[in-house]
Amino acid sequence: MEIFSQAVSAFPPGATLPETAYVVKGEGKRHHEKAIVYYIPNSKQPTKPDEKGFTSSELCHAYSQLLSAKEFTRAWFNTEIESGKFSGGAPCNFLAIGAVFVGLGLATKQRGLFRLSAST
Repeated sequence: MEIFSQAVSAFPPGATLPETAYVVKGEGKRHHEKAIVYYIPNSKQPTKPDEKGFTSSELCHAYSQLLSAKEFTRAWFNTEIESGKFSGGAPCNFLAIGAVFVGLGLATKQRGLFRLSAST
């Protein structure tokens, strides 16, 4: 199964992404593409969380990086996704994408990076 489909199945609406306070809203659209949309806490208005999302292509690109380099780092994310090769790379998406990898058993979280799990 493709990584995006696995993520959508593993994290239905209402699920919390591992090791975050991000709650999945569900599948949606971002930049005319399928996306996983989630809420993040809003410190200014705690009752109104902010809505964020990452696209299928962002997740697939990050997954390819995880498999080839055996890690997914914030530095790589900043260069490859946040800088504009993929539009809309919000910094919180680094943690959200990494959390998906952790939740799927593909990676472990370390400071500033997600490392490919030995079992993968």
